[in-house]
Amino acid sequence: MFNKHVLSAAAALVVGAALSAPAAAQVSINGGVQGRFGHLTRSGDTAPGFNNSVNSVDGLFVLFFNATKDLKGGYNAGFSCVTVATTVDGANAGFTGEALPVRHDWDKFFAGNDNWSQSQGGFASYGDVQGDSKGVLCNDEVSGFLATPFGKFSAGHIMNPLRNLYDTFTVNPVWANQRGYYMMADVRGNALRYSNEWGGFGLEVQINTASDAKAPEPGSHEGWALTAVGTYDFGNGWGIGGGLMEAHGDFTNKYVTAQDPNRHTAYGFAAKGRIGPVTLGYTTMGGKNVPSKEFGSSYGTDFVKEYDHTVKVGYDIGQWNFQGFVQREYFAASTGQWGGMYHDTRAGSAVPAFGRIKIDRTRLDLWALYDMGKDVKTYLRLDTITKKFSSPDQPLFEAKMRATKLEGGWLINF
Repeated sequence: MFNKHVLSAAAALVVGAALSAPAAAQVSINGGVQGRFGHLTRSGDTAPGFNNSVNSVDGLFVLFFNATKDLKGGYNAGFSCVTVATTVDGANAGFTGEALPVRHDWDKFFAGNDNWSQSQGGFASYGDVQGDSKGVLCNDEVSGFLATPFGKFSAGHIMNPLRNLYDTFTVNPVWANQRGYYMMADVRGNALRYSNEWGGFGLEVQINTASDAKAPEPGSHEGWALTAVGTYDFGNGWGIGGGLMEAHGDFTNKYVTAQDPNRHTAYGFAAKGRIGPVTLGYTTMGGKNVPSKEFGSSYGTDFVKEYDHTVKVGYDIGQWNFQGFVQREYFAASTGQWGGMYHDTRAGSAVPAFGRIKIDRTRLDLWALYDMGKDVKTYLRLDTITKKFSSPDQPLFEAKMRATKLEGGWLINF
């Protein structure tokens, strides 16, 4: 399940603070469930046999469990547990590794795979990329915290705060589509977070450290990730935010397949506003990876470089809510000189290999939601994703693939 060091750290923080003064406990449990029924079609330059369509049933379940004790004098102690089970989201399901027009010798991440499901539609199967498949309870986050007049201190397995730029500014109703975050800043591991607010300004600083003794040597700078995110709420639905992350060592393994530690950086900016019934949101995130010195004279070359732009427009009218999302993503990887090659899956047995790739990804995601009351909504959704693959090493290589998902369902919060 989850790391025992997370539990011991969280328990020590909670118990130690709770014993310091008389306390009254407060417990809250809430969550949500979604049912999704849809039809997925794939078209374009897919791998042979995958220019097809399929019907699907998908879903999502999330449970938030929080407990706090009032220690008086502005102090509180407690813990937070987030449990998630979900299947692949929308048109992402079309981009399985087998369907892609390219494959990579190292990992599906480098080939542009969107569908990280671990089984044929098994509930909770999408958790491989989200970290939601590590147990049946508290698989997404678990932490203990101590809130003081000087800020809140949390310790445990905590989501990277760069995700807040999407959650606060441009998240969609599925709560699982923070594309830039998952691609560039989804580092998972034990962490210590400090958060505070001053008026409309909020600050979150988090450090992830190695939890399984894989750091190369004591006192080295490897094996950690440091992130800082700041937001400002102007009121009336307007706000801005920004953040920066730098990771070393094990926390870059998702982004570079190599034995020695590497360096990964990511940054983000977001803004939102509201004009009458119209809400607007924008989040951008960029990232790059620099290979370690083991790669010789090429040290300093961008190994992976990418960025994502997400624009959200919402409109409320009576019990109806309409939301539209446009995403534009660019991904480039230079892996060939280190032995990681790309292959054209459409070329049969004579598969040409090349070492650099560019992937342009465009998404249009449209929602129409109807509020039935008592935190129950039904919806219709049209989601389409197009990817264009090209390579500087193969001027004649170009592939364009599209996946479109039409679905309906319900969302229930409790």
